[in-house]
Amino acid sequence: MLSDVNIKDYLNRGDIQITCDSDELITAKIDDFAPEKQIQPGSIDLRLRPKYRKFNWKTDENLTFHGIKDNSYTELLELRRDEKLTIQPREIILATTLETITLSKDFAGFITGRSSIARLGVMVQCCQDFVNPGHRSAIALQLVNLSPYCIEIDISVPICQFILFKLDTAASQSYPEKADAKYTDEKTVKPSGIYTESGNDDTKPTPSKLKKIKSFFKKYIDPFLPPAIGVLLFTPLAYSDVAGMRLSEVLYQYFWQASISTIALLIFIFLYCWLRGDDKS
Repeated sequence: MLSDVNIKDYLNRGDIQITCDSDELITAKIDDFAPEKQIQPGSIDLRLRPKYRKFNWKTDENLTFHGIKDNSYTELLELRRDEKLTIQPREIILATTLETITLSKDFAGFITGRSSIARLGVMVQCCQDFVNPGHRSAIALQLVNLSPYCIEIDISVPICQFILFKLDTAASQSYPEKADAKYTDEKTVKPSGIYTESGNDDTKPTPSKLKKIKSFFKKYIDPFLPPAIGVLLFTPLAYSDVAGMRLSEVLYQYFWQASISTIALLIFIFLYCWLRGDDKS
């Protein structure tokens, strides 16, 4: 296990690298990594990145294979400048550290919470706390509020501690070099990749994907459908040669000669009915 003396030494050698994204530092008004403040006697204090994932799955529904595969169970959010992260009671937040950690194959580590954060009732990891040799990305965190009240977290304040170990011999392979590595080069937190281990290769569209498509159309297309349908329905009245024609003749001219308008009208009517139908997916 490395002490602060070892950590500073290996940082100077480049065996351990800690960096922060300059754009995110500016956006969130957070200072760059400060070794003199963040390196503790036997660990390194790390902070939260502004982008995080929040669970949006209904509590009365099962989290199915398809829900995991298409990531419909989480929502990616980002804190605005000076905004604090609020964690509801019993809520789980998926996040990553602001600092990107790069290790050589000679080093590994693990993440643990800070005492001051734990005393609020917040865990910084459910069970994933080991950092593999050769790690080269931000570190994923699972923040769990075990308390009965909402808790605000200031992302400029360190959320966890990173403890480092020097291996007796360098690992034969770093985690990013593994063929089945699921979380390489992780900056913004990724959802679970457990579906890749299930052997299920079903690629058919899932109900949740259709629900997202329907939601998009309902938000951006639906408001324009009624006026578009009205225009297409009354287009025959704009014809210059309808004077004196019977209604049947006008409709014949419209529906048989204005084929493009007819197709568009049918599509718009279908969309209108579909968007207003009950969503059973």
